[in-house]
Amino acid sequence: MNIAIYTTSDFPFGGAPENFVRQMALGLSSLGSAVKIILLRGHYAEPAINDTGIGCSNLFFKRRFKREIFKFIELVLIIFAIPVSVIRNRIQHKTKVILLYGIEYFYLVLPFYIVGSIFGIKVYRVITDRYTDRGIAPTWWKKPKLFFYQLQYRYFDRFLSGVICLSHYLYQNSIDNGVDGNKICIIPHFIDIEQFSNEASKITPFPGESIRIGICGTLNKENGLFVLLKAFVFLKKDYPDIELTLIGPVSEADSVVSKEISKEVLDSVHFVGRVNGSLVPELLSTCDILVNPRISGTFAEAGFPTKLGEYFATKRPVVATAVGDLNLYFENKRELILVEPDSAEAIADGILLLIRNKELAKQIGIGGFSWARVNVEYKNSARRLLEFIGNRG
Repeated sequence: MNIAIYTTSDFPFGGAPENFVRQMALGLSSLGSAVKIILLRGHYAEPAINDTGIGCSNLFFKRRFKREIFKFIELVLIIFAIPVSVIRNRIQHKTKVILLYGIEYFYLVLPFYIVGSIFGIKVYRVITDRYTDRGIAPTWWKKPKLFFYQLQYRYFDRFLSGVICLSHYLYQNSIDNGVDGNKICIIPHFIDIEQFSNEASKITPFPGESIRIGICGTLNKENGLFVLLKAFVFLKKDYPDIELTLIGPVSEADSVVSKEISKEVLDSVHFVGRVNGSLVPELLSTCDILVNPRISGTFAEAGFPTKLGEYFATKRPVVATAVGDLNLYFENKRELILVEPDSAEAIADGILLLIRNKELAKQIGIGGFSWARVNVEYKNSARRLLEFIGNRG
C-alpha cells in the first residue's frame, strides 16, 4: 500500500508530534507499505539527518517563517500547493492513501478531500486532541481559525474515508459529530518499545538512597507542572536526597511560576529543556519514578498522554492522575499508580508508595511495560491501522 503522510509537525526528530509521525511511518514501512512524508510548513530548524530510510519532502518552503505576515502568505500558497502535491504523488508514487496529522482546519483538509475524491485516494485524519478556543485563537485576529477548526471537527470529518483517534473521548465526539462508527479507529500511540527498554536496561532503578523523579513533555499547567512541583516540595521534607528532572520545553512565564513554587528546593530541580527525541530514552532511564500529573479538564479527557507509552517502555514505575482513558485502560497498582487529579498531596502519596515499596514498584514497572508492548508498540499499532484502512475498502 502506497501511503503519503502530510503533517504540520517536523521530521524525523522533535517532540511528541514528531515522534508520533516518525514511529507511525516506521511501523507502516516495516509492514511493507511504501511511505512518504510531506511537511506542510517545513522544518523548525536546520533539518536533522534522516535516519529512517523514509522519504521526506517539503510542500513549499524548507524552513518555517516566524513573522505572522509571512505565515499568512505561506498559508495561502499551501492551500494552492496541496492539490498539485496530491496529484503528483498519485501519478509518480501511485499513492492510494493519505494520512493527515496535525492538519486541523477545514481550509487545509478540503483540498485533500476534493482531489482525493477525483483521483480515488482515501483520505484519513489523525485526531490527537480537543483544542480549546484560547489555544486556537489566542488573539482576536485569529478568531477565523476557530471557525474553520470547528467546521472541520464538527461537520466535515464525517465525509473523509476515516479518522484515527487517540482516545475514547475523541471517538465518542466523532460519533456525536456524525462520523460512522465503522470509519473510526482508536490508536493511542506508536512507540519504539525496544529502543526505550534497551536504554533502560543499562541503568538499574533505585540504586541507593537518592531517588530521582522524572517528567517528560510540554511543561505547563495543563500537564500538571505546578501540581508536581508542589508535590515535590512535600516529598523533600522526608526525603532530602530526592531529585526532580523536568524534560521538555517550558514557557518563560511558566518557568517563573515554577521557580517561585520550588524556590525552597530549587537546587534539586533540574530543568533539562527541549531535547532531541533521540535523547529521551536515555534521560528517562536516569529516573527511578516517572510521573504524568495532568490536571482535570477537556485537554486531559480528550488526549492520550503520549509520554505514558514511553514511560512504560523504560520499565520504570509510573504515577499518573486518573483522567481520560487512563481510567479505562488501567487498574491501580497493576500497570501504574493512579491518583486523584489536581492534588499535590495525592501525587506525593503515590510517589511515596513506590519509594517505600520497591518490590511493588518493580512489579508495576513490568506491568506497564507488558501493557505498552501489546497496545502501543509501533508495529502492532501500524498493523491495526493497516487493517482499519483495508477494511474501509
